[in-house]
Formats: sequence, C-alpha cells, structure tokens
Amino acid sequence: MKQANLLATLFVGAAVASANAGSTPTFSYTITDANQAATSGDTLQFHGTISALGAGTWTILSALTSVDSPLVADDSWFVATYITPAVPLNNAVLSNVPLFSVYVPASTPTGNYTGTFSMFAGLNIIGTDGSNQVPFDIKVTHPTPPPTVPAPAALVSFGAGLFGAARRRRCQRAN
Repeated sequence: MKQANLLATLFVGAAVASANAGSTPTFSYTITDANQAATSGDTLQFHGTISALGAGTWTILSALTSVDSPLVADDSWFVATYITPAVPLNNAVLSNVPLFSVYVPASTPTGNYTGTFSMFAGLNIIGTDGSNQVPFDIKVTHPTPPPTVPAPAALVSFGAGLFGAARRRRCQRAN
C-alpha cells in the first residue's frame, strides 16, 4: 500500500512538473493608478497588479520608489508585507496591491511631478530575473480661493457711515 501511494505521489509530482516545465516563467507588475492629481498636504496611494507566472517560484527581493523633490515617497508597507518576510509567488496574480504612497508637502509649488517604482524579483531565489521601472505622474494644483464677500456687519457699518455723512451734509445746508 505504501508503495502504491509513493508511486501515485511521484506520478502526480511528475505530471505537475511536466505541465509547468513548458511554461516560461514571467514576472511583471503595473501601477493601476499611475496618473493622479493632488493639492498641497495630500497623501496619494498607488496600487498595482503583480503577476508571477510559469514554472518556478518568484520571490520579491527589493522595491524602490523615487519621486521628484519636494514630494516624499513611502513604500514601507509593501516592503514589510512582501519583502521582509519573503513571500513566495507561484502562478499568482495579485490585484489592487498597495505599492507605495506619496506625500505632497504644503509648500509644494503647482506643477507636474514624476517618479518611478522599481521591483526586483528572483526566480527560485537565484538572481534578479524580473525587474523594470514603472513610471508614475502627479499633477499638483492649488485650489482657487473663494471670492471674498464682505461680512454683513461691515456692510451695516458702511451703510451707517453713508447715512451719517448724508445727514450731516443735509444739516449743514439747512443752516
């Protein structure tokens, strides 16, 4: 009985290995929300899709986010979730993964800012076979301030002043 189970296990293992042997291993990722708009003080979240397909097991080895100054990038959540504890990916497609965030400081001038996100992955933890830089763009605008409308008390004071000036003038004419 043990010999039959061992043969069945070997047969299933060989069938899986031969099925994966013909598929070329590929690792890719995209940023699904690569073009975003912000105002000063905003923090933007960027998400993506990670694909690790074919024979073998992919492991994400490192990630790097760079962005134009004065914007500040933070990919610490991604690193803590997928790199620090190495997460093996085998024939997996992960959607809507939080990749990184970008903080727009209050002093940021209006304009277009760019950055790149790079991820390096190893197949069976040998070398960095899957890597590339994916660009992203941020358009920083400043909200138009609402038009200033005088307060009601200011209008009452102005009206009282006009009334007083007109009354004084009338009294001077009468004398």
